[in-house]
Amino acid sequence: MLEAPQEVEVIQRVKGNKKYFFVLNYMGSEQKIVLKKQMRSLYDNVIANGEICMKPYETIVYEVLE
Repeated sequence: MLEAPQEVEVIQRVKGNKKYFFVLNYMGSEQKIVLKKQMRSLYDNVIANGEICMKPYETIVYEVLE
């Protein structure tokens, strides 16, 4: 559902029938991740899909939209 380089940590959590991804960029440089399904960022309520550019040290929490 999500592709990320080695420098980005991805943690999946499941609560009930909902799936969440916690994505953490540990690098001081931008990193690209790829969302293979539509997901909603819980920080800003934006629907995302495809290639995402993460800022240095950025964290994002996504809810998978089924």
